[in-house]
Amino acid sequence: GPRPERFETCAYDELPLIEQFGQRVVPLSLLDLFTAVREISDDDPEVVSIVRDIRERAEVEVSDEVLVKSAKLELALKDFAGSKGLSGMGIQCWTAVEEEYGISPCLAMGRLTDQGIMCACEVDILGVLTMLIQYSASMKRTVPHFIDWTIRHQEDEDTFLAWHCGNAPMSLAGGPICIRSHSILDALLGEERVGGTAEMQLKPGAVTLNRLVEYEGRFKLLVARGEIVPSDQKLRGSWAWVKVPDLDGLYRTLVEEGFVHHASLVHGDLTWEIREFCKFAGIEVVEV
Repeated sequence: GPRPERFETCAYDELPLIEQFGQRVVPLSLLDLFTAVREISDDDPEVVSIVRDIRERAEVEVSDEVLVKSAKLELALKDFAGSKGLSGMGIQCWTAVEEEYGISPCLAMGRLTDQGIMCACEVDILGVLTMLIQYSASMKRTVPHFIDWTIRHQEDEDTFLAWHCGNAPMSLAGGPICIRSHSILDALLGEERVGGTAEMQLKPGAVTLNRLVEYEGRFKLLVARGEIVPSDQKLRGSWAWVKVPDLDGLYRTLVEEGFVHHASLVHGDLTWEIREFCKFAGIEVVEV
């Protein structure tokens, strides 16, 4: 689907991707997606297996119908990725899916990322590619989490909130996981239409933070390090407080270099591997 209105930060140019990297973007209309989903039976063995796996790994505060719909969405997207040879997907995660299908796609997106199909929110294609860079740099040993990173900690210096609505892969959880209704869209669309977010605090440890952008055919990648700091706070969505050496400097770089509010976080220090990739790919490194 298309990016959300006013999310110009997710706009991108396909031609430089094709010309420089041979990277194709394959569109899938939401109409075709909903058609594929509805062709999957509620009692399909794969649907039953996914629902069982979710219940075994998380506390569930949504109905069985929501879990079944999420499982069917996961299967339809996975089938599309397989048939087209896709490594990742940018999903129009609001509000058409909620309005027309009756769930939030966050849970399915996180589960697909855990299976090696990177899924970024709000049709952020350069965000998907950022995730793929990190996943490959880790030699596929760990998956990334697609985040917003614009909120400072209320008290702790050089600490920001790595957050999104509930799309984190379950393998990254640092504690209990709860499948709930969307914490923002419930007031707008009604709780009965927005179930299916995987809410959790991410596990602590060193992380690498990256963001790919392109301007006038020139690609550059932000490279930064941080540390997830455990917290006793009870926040909504999938989240972690990340401490960096110089948050003012990081935010200044975002503004001055044209980076955006979306980024990707991966556990471990992968800065050397990612710099080496950029050297061979012809991508400028902006390191903070």
